[in-house]
Formats: sequence, C-alpha cells, structure tokens
Amino acid sequence: MQAVVAAAERHFGKLDILFNCAGGSVIEDAPLGEVDVATVWDKTMRLDLYGTMLCCHHAIPAIVSRGGGAVINMSSARPCAVQARRTSIRLRKAASCP
Repeated sequence: MQAVVAAAERHFGKLDILFNCAGGSVIEDAPLGEVDVATVWDKTMRLDLYGTMLCCHHAIPAIVSRGGGAVINMSSARPCAVQARRTSIRLRKAASCP
C-alpha cells in the first residue's frame, strides 16, 4: 500500500481522497455457529477490515501532509438483512462503517 500511495502522489502530484471499497466473501461462508474460523472468518476480516485499515494507515498521512482531503469507507445496508449463509461478510460490513 505504501508503494501505491507513493505512485499516486508521483502521478497526480498529491493525494486528495481515499475511497475504500474493497471486500468480498467466500463461498464457504456459513452461519456464525458453523463458520470455519480459519478459512472463512480470518480471510474475510483480513481482506475487508485489515485492508481498509492498511489503506487508511498509508493514505491519511499523505492526505494530511497536503492540507487535507477525504476518506470514504464504503459498506452497504446488507448487514441489516437476514441471510443465514453470509454471516462473516455481514459482520464485517457492519464493523467497517460507523
């Protein structure tokens, strides 16, 4: 991520905005009591939450150093919807946006 931020600054002259929209789930996602923590939960949380944090960690200093800008963390309304098979992704989406 550090290299991506540096490349954006070189190409555009500065970084004004970070838009986090990374995410996904795996077909093996299951109800919370049945989910395989090692293969589904950890992978989903690492990609979605850690990925968002890592982008913020590297981009925010670059944004602030140029006088400010915006950080947008996108999620969805789907965490509120009932869908028994997609527990991990629902919980992650709820955790990524206040």
